[in-house]
Amino acid sequence: SEAVVSTQSTGMSVGFMTNSYVLVEDYVTVYFFGTLVIINYLLKKQTSISSELILVSVIAGAASRLSATFFGCREEQFWCTKTWWLSTEVSSGIRNYKYVGSVAVFLGMMYGLYRYQKQQGSLMRRGLKFVHCTVHPIQCLLVIVYWALSSSSIKVLTEGQMCWLPRCVYLLAVLAMCIVLYTPCTVYVVDTGSSTPRLYGAMSCYSGPCLAIYTTLLPVCALLLQYSAAPALALLTAQLLCTSRLAEGAASRSKS
Repeated sequence: SEAVVSTQSTGMSVGFMTNSYVLVEDYVTVYFFGTLVIINYLLKKQTSISSELILVSVIAGAASRLSATFFGCREEQFWCTKTWWLSTEVSSGIRNYKYVGSVAVFLGMMYGLYRYQKQQGSLMRRGLKFVHCTVHPIQCLLVIVYWALSSSSIKVLTEGQMCWLPRCVYLLAVLAMCIVLYTPCTVYVVDTGSSTPRLYGAMSCYSGPCLAIYTTLLPVCALLLQYSAAPALALLTAQLLCTSRLAEGAASRSKS
């Protein structure tokens, strides 16, 4: 089985250097990721299968496939047409629905990352808790307000005043990264008085500081992508977390 996986991975890697891949690299990348998820599921199914493995594999494959709805069209892709999310020739009602949907997905993604890290025990340090509970909500508010003002036909602020919104988002991102780097803590050990201490923040292959910096950069990326393509960040986050969960399962079985 390992020989089959190695052969297929090598063949796909060599195929990525062809001209055909350069033209349709977005679609091939989605296919390649989905193929690896299926192979990973089939290999793990031979040893042990659980409802969590099925759920994580389905979410990872679905998120990868749905990311195709946010592909942009390049000049050499003459057959490509803009998807519903990226299309600009829509009515004001559809544009409002897209804005509300993007805001809901964006806030759900940020809150989901907070709940995930809290569940994993990665928010035991005061610095990380301050970043997630104070800096990130302010970033989200500024991004949502900037989306609304930039897409509105009514100019509430001047261009000079509008520039302060993204600047504040960037400054908050720098502040959050400085706080995280100043007090990094991958794990947090609590002495319970017994021979076995209590350990927090070691349940994920991504440490608390790494996830905090990743979450800090998400509002910056959402600001640059605008609200039409911002939901793609939620799909990327789902793929990262599901892939890390699959990797954790493989590592734990190899150690056992």
